[in-house]
Amino acid sequence: QCFKLLRSSFYISLLLQWTHILNMLDYTQEAW
Repeated sequence: QCFKLLRSSFYISLLLQWTHILNMLDYTQEAW
């Protein structure tokens, strides 16, 4: 159970980082 929670939190943090990177890429494309 604890491992499951840890894995889900890891995926959530990874997803947040990925969306943040995509937002940064969109921002740089608009800047260009």
